[in-house]
Formats: sequence, C-alpha cells, structure tokens
Amino acid sequence: MPSKKHGHGFQTPANSQRSNRPDLQELNKREQDAIRDEFLTIPCVHCADISHSCLDCSNTATDYKTGPYGSLSPSKKLGADKWIDELKKRYAANKTGLMFDRAIKNRDEQRKEALEKPKQDGKNVVKEKVQEQQGGNNSSQKGSTAKPTENMQELSTPPPNQSIEGGTSGSQNASGSMKLVASYNFDHDRSEIASRRAPAAAELLSTFESLARGPSDKDLKMLHGQQLAYPARTEFAQYKSRKTVLTNHFQLMCMKPIELYEFKVPEIEGKGKRKARAIMKSIVANFPVLRNNPTLFAMDYFTTIVSWVDLRTYMNNANYANTAPQGSPAQYDLLTFPDGPTTLRYERTVNVGELFAYARMDPNLPATFDIKEMISLLNIIISKCAEESAVATVPGGANKFYLKEAHAALGSGGSLCTHRGYSYAVKSGVGVVLLNVNSITSAFWRPILFHHVLTDDVTFGRMDWNIFEGVIYGLRVYITYERGDKKDPDAHKRLNSEEGRVKTITGLGLQPAYEIFTPEGGTPTTVLDHYNKTYGPNFIQHPTLQLVNLGTRDEPKWYPAEKLRILAYQKYKGLVPSNLTNAMQRIACQRPPEAKALVAIEGLKTLGWTDNQDGNQAGTQVANQTSNEVGNQAGKQIPNFVLPGYPMFYLRPALLRVDGGKLDYPTVKYGTNRTARLPHHGRWKFAGLDLHTCNAQRSFSALVLSETNLSDGLATDIYANLADWTATQYQVAAVNKAAEVQLTNLSHTAIDNGIQEKLGKNKPDMALLVLRGKSIPGYSAFKDLCDRKFGLHAICVTSPGRNGRDGDRWGNITLKMNLKAAGINHTIEKGMISALMRDTLVLGADVTHPGPGSVPGCPSIAAIVGSVDQYAGRFLGSMRLQRESRKEIIDDVAEMFRERVRDWIDEMTPSEQQYVSLPKRIIYYRDGVSESQYDQVLSEEVATFDAAFSQVVSEFYKKKRVNVDGYIPQITAIICGKRHHVRFYPPNSTEADQFSNCHPGTTVDDVVTSPHYQDFYLQSHAAIKGTARPAHYFVVKNDGNIPVSQLSQFTHELCYTYVRAPVGVSYASPAYYADRLCERGRCYLRSYFVAPKQTPIRDDFDEFKRDHERKLKAAREKDFPPPAISKRKLKARQSKDKDLVAREEVDRKKVQKVCDEYIMKKARDEFKRYNKGGNPWHSNISKTMFWM
Repeated sequence: MPSKKHGHGFQTPANSQRSNRPDLQELNKREQDAIRDEFLTIPCVHCADISHSCLDCSNTATDYKTGPYGSLSPSKKLGADKWIDELKKRYAANKTGLMFDRAIKNRDEQRKEALEKPKQDGKNVVKEKVQEQQGGNNSSQKGSTAKPTENMQELSTPPPNQSIEGGTSGSQNASGSMKLVASYNFDHDRSEIASRRAPAAAELLSTFESLARGPSDKDLKMLHGQQLAYPARTEFAQYKSRKTVLTNHFQLMCMKPIELYEFKVPEIEGKGKRKARAIMKSIVANFPVLRNNPTLFAMDYFTTIVSWVDLRTYMNNANYANTAPQGSPAQYDLLTFPDGPTTLRYERTVNVGELFAYARMDPNLPATFDIKEMISLLNIIISKCAEESAVATVPGGANKFYLKEAHAALGSGGSLCTHRGYSYAVKSGVGVVLLNVNSITSAFWRPILFHHVLTDDVTFGRMDWNIFEGVIYGLRVYITYERGDKKDPDAHKRLNSEEGRVKTITGLGLQPAYEIFTPEGGTPTTVLDHYNKTYGPNFIQHPTLQLVNLGTRDEPKWYPAEKLRILAYQKYKGLVPSNLTNAMQRIACQRPPEAKALVAIEGLKTLGWTDNQDGNQAGTQVANQTSNEVGNQAGKQIPNFVLPGYPMFYLRPALLRVDGGKLDYPTVKYGTNRTARLPHHGRWKFAGLDLHTCNAQRSFSALVLSETNLSDGLATDIYANLADWTATQYQVAAVNKAAEVQLTNLSHTAIDNGIQEKLGKNKPDMALLVLRGKSIPGYSAFKDLCDRKFGLHAICVTSPGRNGRDGDRWGNITLKMNLKAAGINHTIEKGMISALMRDTLVLGADVTHPGPGSVPGCPSIAAIVGSVDQYAGRFLGSMRLQRESRKEIIDDVAEMFRERVRDWIDEMTPSEQQYVSLPKRIIYYRDGVSESQYDQVLSEEVATFDAAFSQVVSEFYKKKRVNVDGYIPQITAIICGKRHHVRFYPPNSTEADQFSNCHPGTTVDDVVTSPHYQDFYLQSHAAIKGTARPAHYFVVKNDGNIPVSQLSQFTHELCYTYVRAPVGVSYASPAYYADRLCERGRCYLRSYFVAPKQTPIRDDFDEFKRDHERKLKAAREKDFPPPAISKRKLKARQSKDKDLVAREEVDRKKVQKVCDEYIMKKARDEFKRYNKGGNPWHSNISKTMFWM
C-alpha cells in the first residue's frame, strides 16, 4: 500500500494511518466557492494560521472548528483538500484567471484596509479571533511577526517619532526641507517581506526513526590494543531506568567510492575575515576553471576549497601549468591582487569511507586518518547547502546561518531585533555519521540611522557610551550624504561609490561644537563649524550627540551620527542590555515541541535538503551500512534527503531516537538525619529542616552599611531579619551589630572610608551592605574591599529584604551565612558521594576572560576549587592571573593544585592522628574548554598533577606526617561543557516534565557520543525556560577505570549538593564553584575589566600606547620619507610601499606586545596589592566558601 505524501516533504507510513479513516466526499458548488473566495486572504482558510494564505499553506492537519473548511465533516475535509490542491495548480497556471476574480478582490481589499488602518485600538482583531477559536494557542508567534498585513514592518522602520530620512547634500528646496541624495539598497528593507513564521509543533509528523545497528557496531573489544588519545570506552551504561529520547541529529550516509580533494590558497592566511572573503569570492568569480564549475566544489571563504572531483585534472586540461617544485604538491597560479599573486595548492585526498570506519570503531582504520580535518571538510560542504538554499540566509560565523526573514523586534526602543537561525555540524556517532542541527536566536542591529541608537534610552537605559563603546566598535555603517568636491571627479566618484560609503565605527568623540580638527591646509576649527561651512547651516540636526569616528585613533574622521545608517544583518556584540533579557528569552526560548519542529522542518529546508524520489533505492546502496539501517524500520519507509549539488550524500530526515537512562533524584540529607522531599521540578523546600552541619558557637560582629535616603529603619530591619534567621531559626551563628554607617555613594572610595571609619574601634569580622536596588559597581567595590583589604565576610542585601516572612529569600541568605561560618548545608545520602568522597579529592577549574569594554591586554583569571570534607558540602579555592590575556589553559595549575591538596589533608586529618590522610583518588572537573583544547588540558594541566602531589607528600614526609614517600593517587579528569548544540526531547508528552522537557537525570552515552572514548550527556536540572541543554562530560584520564555509569551517577549527585540554593544545577557543582570564584576575581580587577574612556586605567593605557606609536612612527618616517604630496591625492593616485606596509605591521605588533606587558604588570600589582602571596584575599576568610 503506498504512503500518503504530505505537502512539506515528509511521508507517513501506510500502516500508521488510522484504520477508520473516512471516505472522501466531494464538495458541492457552494462549498467550493466559499473556499475559493478566501483562497488568497489571511488567515488561511485551511488551517486558520495568521501568517499565510491558503495558497502558501503546507500544514497537513488542523484543529480549526469553524469557517468554510473547519466546519466541514471529516469526509468533506478530504474533498476540500483535493479542491485546494486543484486551486493551487490552476492559480499557478493562470494567476489572472476569471475563477479567481473574487479571491483577488478580497485579497486586495484586505491589503488596502491593512495599509489604511493596520490596527484597531492596538488590538489585532483577526489574531484574537483565531486564538479564541484555537484555544488561545498561537504557535506562530515565537520569533516572528504574526500577520503580514497587520504587524509587518520594514526592519529599517524606526520607532514612533523617529525619522528614517537619509543624509542630505546640504542644499534645501523651496520648502526648506533637505533633499535626499543617497540611500542604500538594503535587501530586506521591502515592505512585502514578512517575518518568517516558525513551524508549529503540530506540523511535525511522528515519523521518527529508531536507529538500528548491527551487533558489530557496538563491539567495544575492537578498541583493545589501539593507541588512543584518551581512555577507551569500556561499556555502554546499563541504567536501572531505561529511557528513549529524541535528539536533534540526523543520520548522514554516502555512496561509495567517494573521495574529497582539499586545496588551499596559502596567500590568504593571516588576512582579516572580510578581506579574505572578498579575495576568495573574486577568485571564484574570475578564474575560469572555478567560475565554470561551481557545482564541483565548496569553500570556507578563508583559505580552503574542497572538491568532489580532482581539480588538478581540470587545471591541466585547461593548460594551467603546475608551478610547484618537483616533488612538491601541485600548485597553480590564480589571480594577482594589489597585495600580490595568489595560488591554488593541492593539500590532500581524503576517503569519506574512513569516517564511517571510524564511527564503526574499525581497527583497520589508517593511522593517518584525522577526524578533525575530515569533519572540517564535510562542514564546508554543508555550508554550501545553506548558501545556495532557496531560503534567504546570512552567515553567522562558523557553521551558523540566520534567516533574513525570521526576525522580530527586540524591545520597543527600535535599535535591536532578533534573527532566528541554525547551527549545523557533521560528527561521528557510535556506529553512524550524524548531522547535528539546532535552532539559535541572536540579537542584531536594525538598519536604522545611528543617531537613533545614541538616543534610544528604552533599549540602552541612558547608557554611557564612553563605557560601552566596545559594543559599537567595528559596527559597519553607510554614509548617507554626498561627499567630496565635484571639481575632482575621480575623488568624488570614489567617495560616493557604494563601496566608498561603507565604513567601520572605531569610536565616539565629543559633541560637534567641542571636537576640534584641522582641515587639510587649513586652521584648527570645530567639526560643527566645518560642516556648516561646507554643507550649509543646520546640516547637523542633532548637535548635542557625540560624533562618530570612522577613521583611526591617530587620524580620526568625524561624522554626525544622523548621517550614518547601520548596515543590515550585523550581530550585536556581547550580552543584550539587562532590561531586554526577558524579551530575548521570550523570543529565543523554545519549548521542546516547538524546538524540534523548527529543526526537523525549517532547519532542514533552510539547509537546502530536497526530497529524493529515488531515496529508498539509493538508500540500500549506502557505503558501510547494514541493510536494516536504511531499509524498512518496523514497516516504515522514510524517504532520504539528498544533498543539493552533491547527490553522493544522503540524509535520513527523521530526528533520531536514542536509548538513554533516567537517574533517580538523589536523597538530599539535612541535619539530624532528616531528608528533603524532591518534587519533579528539581527544586525543594528546606523550611523546618536543620542544616547539615552548623557551628552554633560561631559569632559574627557585623558592620552595617547602607545607602543614604533609604526608608527609615530599613537597614535596622534587615539586620534584625539576618540575625533572627541565622541565630534563632537555623542556629547557624550569632550576629551582633558592631556599628552602622551611612554611605554618601557606592564608589570604591566611599565604601573604603565607611568601613575604615568603624574598623579600629569595633573590630567587626563581617559587613552587611543594604542597597536600594541592584548596583554592580557598588557590589563589586564592597566585595573587593571586604575580601582583600579588610578580611571581612560580606553579605549584600537589597531593600525588599525588609520582609522577614519571605522564607525563600531569607532561607537562601542563611545558606550563605552558614558557608561563611564553615558549615555544610546539605549532602547526598546512600549514593556515590557516600561511597567515594571519604577518600576522594574533587576539584573544579575554570578561566574567565575579559570582554568588550575591558582595557586591551587585560589578563584572564583562573580558579581551582577543591573539596575538604566527605559530604561534598565544603570547597576551598585558589586563584591566579593568567600570564596572557584570553589564554584558556591554566598557567599556575600545579601551584593551585598543591594548595588544594594541602587543604584537603589539613581538613580531613583528625588533629590527634599522627599520620595525615591522603586521598586515594582525585576527580578533576574542568569547565570552559573546547574540543580542540582537550589535548592541552591533558598535557599541560593534568600532566602536572603527579609531580605536584609528590611534592606535597614529600613535605609531609620530611615532617614525619606520612610513612611513605612517592605515593600517587588515581586521577580521573573530566571536561564538562555547556557550549554545544546537542538537545534531547521527550518522545511524547507523557514522558515529559511539567516544562515539556526530559526529566532531570536524563543521561545518554550512546549514538550521539564518541564511538571510541568515554563521554556522556547528563541533564541534571529542570529547565524552567526553553529546551534543556544537557551538560557534556568527556573523560580525558581515568586511572581508576571508574565506569561511565558510576561517573554519571556521581556527577548527578554532585549537581544536587550545590551550596547556594535547594536545587539541582545544570552541571557539576565543583566546576560551578570555580566559575563563581572567577567571577569574584572580576570584582577585584573591575577597573581593568570595565575600562571606559576618561577613567584612570584607560587614560593611562591610551597615553602609554600613543607614546610608543609616536616613537615608532617617527622612526618609520625617517626610513620611509613621505612624498611631498597631499594626503588626498596620495590616496587617489598610489598605494603604500609594500615594505612600508610590512614595517607598519611589525610596529603594530611591537606596540601590542609592549602594551600587553604594561597592562599585565599593572594588573598583577593590583591583584597582589593587599596580599603578596598566591591568593589575593585575606587569610581571615580563606578557609570558607566566602565567594558563594
């Protein structure tokens, strides 16, 4: 029995159809006319979707109960489906046919009404009507505009009361208005383009494929004896509770024989991305062999071309000579650019079949096989699919693209929007090759005039652009007015060409009336006077706004912000403003039903995959696959998708089902052997329970600081609540007030003076800061001074804390107080923690890096934390500055490791015991590294542990505290990552949690994991928003051969020992603690991590850099005297001398090096300002988790 085919390319197996399917019943003329007359209008007469008409409908089912279609009987609906298909064919054949007169008239009237009155009292009437009929469920709202004729806006349309006029020529017409001279043709500034609708979850058919593998695919014995970089997989975990989940992976197959050929254009290496892309595009467009054969290769637009035919044959047949020396790889001359000639160099030939052999753990795999290179070449081919897709996309970085039409406004300010897109990556699974596809959403700049950004207080909240200049640095803009002197036609043409109008923002200046510059051959003047003189009065219509620099720092070129339009499709750097976080989450966070629909429908279509009609026949011929993998799956026939332009690749268009496990919630233990009840959402209550371990004898003397102008008695009330909860309700410690200080402001100096004033007489050991609201600068200064200078335990509370009945809020504050008293909040009972922690040191490590707005050369901060008890409830930490900015591999790892071992020995050894306790094993959780850095973590971090541990043992041996020297524990090192695109979805609603996600404890170590090495995915938390992201754990060292099943259970339990809140966190708590400690380090160096203009650090750096640049420039001009010709004519007539360009690059690197060293030294001096030893904090707090 043949399958029934649906409009979006998927097929439902015949045996999955309902046995009681109604017979088709034809429509009468009245019913046909009713559907035909609404065939072109919105909402869709078929499914009531407000994003399209029936003409464009691809939905296969509808719950619509009213209207010309929805009110029909099931039999009549089948007849209506047939009639709609007939209408589509007739309309495609003749769009002006008489039968569509009424439908066309209805559509035109609807469009006219929408233009004249798009909204009624701010309400979308059609939208509300459809929502009411569908039970309020409008799945098309996520990330898209709901209705083209109502909510549709051009991306360049500004918010109300903001003009979008372009630049002017400086002349005015008779009415006094400025004449528009130039505008940029943005390819999505067209009103007819609506926001692309996100697929609804209901559109995704239930044709998921259970992956079938032969027994040999899981024969791990084949790994024995192989030389592997990391511990070989020894098992697939056998979980007590087995679960099947869906994942955002598709099976990728290829036919044999198949070879790929890699070529390089070596001259492009080292050039900027934009320039490299331009050169590669020019080569492909102008070199005949490449121009005439675009379907035979793909490229990454940097240096690599990968082809599925041997381009050397084509080059030879076209009589291009091989210019390589004898015995060297073939090389052919391409084009010559101003920078010099380019060549095409053959690199290697790779056999794609080896990737499938790698997935099958084939012991005969050639030793020369490089999995990373193979994956890189295949990703380039997949990228070609996205580029040539019928869906308009824009590149978004490595293996990412965004849909031009899938946009939505971000906030009401008008400066930012979001675009929905997809990431994609080929990877090797267990026994199969996979394509991972995931939906992503990012913030983008809207193509508006730049002065709207500077005045957009709604989006940026009166942002000080001097502080956040890094956000706009590198933003490309289009100059909207006509420049240059028409008496010099060449220069005038160059300046006003499309290319000449596009510039890059390098900074902001003063207001036009205060920014001074010297015109060529003229005298110093203000920018405002210059523009008024050159283009006429009132040319600058916003004189209070800062000027924009489109030149360099040494040679600035000042432009008014209102004359610059932001180019489309530029991503917003960094985190979105905090006031837009909720709006961003509403758009970006997709629940699993919607997320998997996006991936399986829109994602694949956007990648350009098309339905291969002969897929079932071709599927039986795939290389290195067993027949049951591609044939019938329990009676199902799933058509293959073929890679456009390269039919040797096929894809199974079904989200894979993978087997996994469901780990039970751990038993959370509190004091007096009582346990907490864990609900299904992974967060529990501990009211009425005693904390696990408290130091009731501990007493804090608290200095209470507060902002001025707080309501009367607020600080006193908050202090009283703190004392009551910590002493009376939980017996954590007594808190006594030492003194109270009101701060005039929250500056570093004011807080320092406030504490210093009361310190000597009262001798507090704790400080409480009461704030009106959140203040990051004030919080950072307070924590910095308490931690490093004064050695005070610090608690910061905002004003809502006045209500002492807020149990959750004050309960969490009590947890922090118990940590400062060296207590333990809770632990896990009867699990792997109980079995291992008594003789195990657990470590967590992370590195944080400077971001936009930091001073150049700002050092990265590394931290390592280590357990000091048998309950996983206390960790102590170490912190160091990295020796280079943005270096991920930890420099002083051995020194910090020794500190963690010493603290473990000190805390775990009873005072009366002669010989110290030594850990039998060490488990190291490393956060934040990419897959390409695994080798470095193993060779540069983990490899130092043995020697460092031996050094500590030798120290105690000399003190006669150990009876054996040279002892080394078993070391297990695990890299945990969250920055990946693997997702899991429950197969149906009955197996989902209350947020539609997989249940906490879901773990997978098969199919989508490494075929060779020990790794697993674990979703330990309950995701309240969007689709849960599981953490990925990869084992790079496992001396004790701890099975993956035990490592996953142990890690899961650690996630539920998180000390700051009664909740299971998303990744191993030791790594979480290291991340938090790194964040505390940013407080210590805030003046370096947030270094805007007109701050001491930035001004000092700028002057130091300018001084060195001036010296090197003087030396260059001595060696390369500038010609006696004006700068303008020099640029128009000749380019720079090549030797001078090379010298400038050398000097630039010299300046960067000396500046980095200068900032690094200053930062280290600040880091060790109060404590010259290893860690920057005071010894008073070093034995507690003060940073939590």
